Amino acid sequence: MNPHRSRRLGTALSLLVLVSSASGQPFTNNMDAALVVGQPNFTAQNTTRDQSTTVAATGCAVSATGKLAVVDLSIGRIMLWNAIPTANGAPANVVVGKSSFTDTTTGTSASVMMRGYDVAFSPDGSKLIASDTLNNRVLIWNTVPTVNGAGASVVIGQTDFVTATAGATAAKLDTPTGVFVTSGGKLIIGDRGNNRLLVFNSIPTTNGAAADVVIGQPDMTTKTFGNTANKMNAPARCTLSSDGKLLVADEINHRVLIFNTVPTTNGASADVVIGQTGFGSSTFGTSATKFANPAGVSVSPTGQLAVSDFNNNRVLIYNTVPTAHGATADFVLGQPDFTSSAAFNGGVSAHSMASLQSVLFIPDGRLLVAGNVMHRLMIFGAPTTPGPVASSFGGGAVTAANSPDAAGADSGTKFDVLKRGGYIAQNGNIIFPGFLLVGTGGVTLSPNNYMGLWKHNGTSLNLLARSGNDAAETGTTAAKWDVLPLTPAINDSGEVTFLASLVVSGASTPATTVDNDTGLWSELGATGLGILMREGDTIPPVSPLQIGAFASGCFATAHTGASTGEAAFAVTMKNGSTDTAILRASINGPTVTTVGVVARENTAMPGVAGELFGNLAGSYTDSLRMDPTGNLCFVALSASNRESIWYQPASPAGSPAAKAFIAGTAATGDTAPGTGGATFKNIKSPAIGSGGTISFRGFLNNNGDNAGGAKNDGIWRGTVGGGFTCILRRGDSALPGMAIGSKVGNLWGGWLNRLNHGAWKGWEDTAGDGVSPFPADTYAIYTDVGGTMRALVRVGDPAPGAGGATLASVDHPVVSGNAPGTEHVAFLGTLSGAGVTAGTNDKALWRSLNGAAPTLVLRTGSTMATSQGPKTIFKFDLPASNTNERRWEQPVMDATGRILVLVTFTDNATSEALIP
Repeated sequence: MNPHRSRRLGTALSLLVLVSSASGQPFTNNMDAALVVGQPNFTAQNTTRDQSTTVAATGCAVSATGKLAVVDLSIGRIMLWNAIPTANGAPANVVVGKSSFTDTTTGTSASVMMRGYDVAFSPDGSKLIASDTLNNRVLIWNTVPTVNGAGASVVIGQTDFVTATAGATAAKLDTPTGVFVTSGGKLIIGDRGNNRLLVFNSIPTTNGAAADVVIGQPDMTTKTFGNTANKMNAPARCTLSSDGKLLVADEINHRVLIFNTVPTTNGASADVVIGQTGFGSSTFGTSATKFANPAGVSVSPTGQLAVSDFNNNRVLIYNTVPTAHGATADFVLGQPDFTSSAAFNGGVSAHSMASLQSVLFIPDGRLLVAGNVMHRLMIFGAPTTPGPVASSFGGGAVTAANSPDAAGADSGTKFDVLKRGGYIAQNGNIIFPGFLLVGTGGVTLSPNNYMGLWKHNGTSLNLLARSGNDAAETGTTAAKWDVLPLTPAINDSGEVTFLASLVVSGASTPATTVDNDTGLWSELGATGLGILMREGDTIPPVSPLQIGAFASGCFATAHTGASTGEAAFAVTMKNGSTDTAILRASINGPTVTTVGVVARENTAMPGVAGELFGNLAGSYTDSLRMDPTGNLCFVALSASNRESIWYQPASPAGSPAAKAFIAGTAATGDTAPGTGGATFKNIKSPAIGSGGTISFRGFLNNNGDNAGGAKNDGIWRGTVGGGFTCILRRGDSALPGMAIGSKVGNLWGGWLNRLNHGAWKGWEDTAGDGVSPFPADTYAIYTDVGGTMRALVRVGDPAPGAGGATLASVDHPVVSGNAPGTEHVAFLGTLSGAGVTAGTNDKALWRSLNGAAPTLVLRTGSTMATSQGPKTIFKFDLPASNTNERRWEQPVMDATGRILVLVTFTDNATSEALIP
């Protein structure tokens, strides 16, 4: 045992979060835009060629890094803003296609455009792509220009930058208009003069590249127009919905075509048409079901569809992408009603429009509308203002962002993949694991120096430990960290404890060998990170026995005073016995003062005649739990595989473990309170709140009031010595929030907060017939946070904040709260129905205050601010989600309800995110 403890780490950086609204924009007919780009105000019509005026705005795009690009049609230029403007008339930062903002030159070269029409970015925001329509080509900049007049890198439709001939082949274009890049990197070009779309399976890297697929024609050389399901007439722009549908503005046919997937073979037919009642017609009109030369389409992250109706001088909004021909629009922008069509109806204003070209939903749900005769870009809606947070990473903890050192300064390394296993203490301190990017700051794979643990102490982010660095308190010449954990622990006071291994080496003093290369380190004692115990340390109560190995992930700690703490952990012994045991260490300042044996394999279970403790270092014992004052509970198996719950109080020190309950057969299991004599068959999933209060899930034998097996499952809560109560049980009915006639079904384990309230996932027996067939019966979240047990939500309910979608699943309830009136429940779920696309925006996180109606706080497909600009959320994760039993889980929600999640973005970057 090492009595020395190291000093606390230093200070520095700042911690994460901005999250956009997950629901769609609330449109109303003829509503005003919020901002205007290209004009100083909504009534101006300037046409001066300068840095602030879009003389003939047509196409627009926003990159994954937040840059805005707008095409100026007649001038033949692209204006770039480093960020979406927040004030009217903001000047652009860069112009390409011309040498300056006042240049009037036209021509055909890598740096001069004739007439642009549309623009796009690559999925990661690194490339800029634009159609140079009158030069019959599309230009690609391999890096987004940062200086005026930068030349393009690649040209499509021509073999070089100085020719401009039209043609109809796989490698030629005729007056191309729209350019669109899918999230998977396919480039789709609207080849207007050839009445087709060309699909490139990847963004070309060489001049004159050939397309892979043609849509609208049977082959690469036909260019005739038509109005059938597999023909087009001057298609303008296209877009992709979040569920993979391709939508095409077929302009001269006065319709929008919808393909259920992006075609992979030539001449594919569309599945749905809007603007017409069916395929084969192409009449124009002014109504909620007709268009007059639609020029642009866009679908929002939540599934709203916008169509720019050029000659009707308006935008039509559909709440969802239509699935039937001739669908009716829900809202109209630019006109007072669906039958009006005058240009600038009522005068030039914040809601009037003229000759609309493109529409674009951006990730935060706002809508951008551009029109060449309007001489402007209009922005509808407002980004969601993030809730207050005490501190924020500023987006810093994200793949490829700079990582801090122990003092919080830039370490010269960059984050690589961050890992599931970040936790937040009740006081808001955070710990998370991750990897460093190989090749930055000397990071290599061998020797191992790319793993790390980072801690945020409420004001700064610091490196806590890194593989390859000196490990705390390992000798005169320190050993080096080797493998660091993916599941560190953190207690209510923010003190971190983790199990790690050391590099086997004779260079350390004493030498590090395979017999002493693993240890348990902790910040308990308030003197910094120090070692609690290490392989080879003697276990004083059973000397000369030593620690042979630690059970992975199996430890619990408590901050019991200004410089005192308690830690419990499971080990396998050596040097005379290979028994497993649960040990408990007391810490005072820098010193581990005592080590006791809580339970030992092959010794008698107190109060259980004839039973010995079984393996205490197996995965089943990963459920060690300790409350803030050091009271300990754990699950154990007997040598005959009977399951049991045990409790050891923090005081008096050294008290023996006491049995709460042991399960077994009908004859040997303890009686379950409140069951008329039914006995426990199995016991699982302990949780501990405060004051020694424990909850657990129990299965019952078919006796007592469970003789028929219909009430065989429940949640018990109480204290050893004070008694337990069954607080939630299969067969319960008439709970608040439950449907009339329904009953509680089988349950899963949950957590307790510091007021000893909790939340549990379980079946809801909808029919009340005692069986739970899916989908007739379904899952629900039950909670007594706030003081009253209720069914909070169930599968099939309307999903709060998700615009008409329903809950398709619920999972992983977590709780927090230290004071009445400030208790929170959060849970994960999936969505189905209106505006939902599987794999894109169908996962979400909700939070409830004191058991009230939940609020949507995070959803895939929404946008999060990072140090690399706004990014779209692909998925997010809480540790131990998608598992039925809680073993290694640590808290993910602090006392104020903030939630720590691991986020993966659509560009594959990862980030730890603190949800306010």
